Amino acid sequence: PIPSWIWPPGIFENLKQKWIVNAVENRKLRILPMGPEDLLEVEDIEKKNFFDPWTAKMLEDELLANKKIEAYTLKAGSEILGYYFAWHIAGQSDLSNLAVKKSVQGKGLGKRLFEHFLQRGREKGSEEFFLEVAVDNIPALRLYSASGFEILCRRKNYYAKEHKDAFVMKRS
Repeated sequence: PIPSWIWPPGIFENLKQKWIVNAVENRKLRILPMGPEDLLEVEDIEKKNFFDPWTAKMLEDELLANKKIEAYTLKAGSEILGYYFAWHIAGQSDLSNLAVKKSVQGKGLGKRLFEHFLQRGREKGSEEFFLEVAVDNIPALRLYSASGFEILCRRKNYYAKEHKDAFVMKRS
């Protein structure tokens, strides 16, 4: 092993984090279709962001078995910083899931993924856009409201394990 005075513990993680922040600040990011090779990283982000995360099996089924779903990742180099799953059917788009790695939240990456979802919906001919969001997810509510979404209704206990309600939001 290399002595810690030559390579202090955590130095590679610190350098990697600085590189990611630099990539974010310099817009060296790419949004790419999600592939099976991305599922482990996506699952890790999912687990760290949600109280009741989608399981590895759920993620795999959505990506591989469901032919109507679209899934995209936001990458800096080969590292996944965020992702989303969406449907575009019969003139409607529905955002199923969107998450950004905790270490890079608050840098506009969720907005970037969300705008990509809207763009893909327009490309697919969608005239209406739908999503559900936890009633206490203030950053997401601000983003969606600023993008023209309005609250349609409140679904009681939508996130059952947390006993938390969700707003159903729509944009026409």
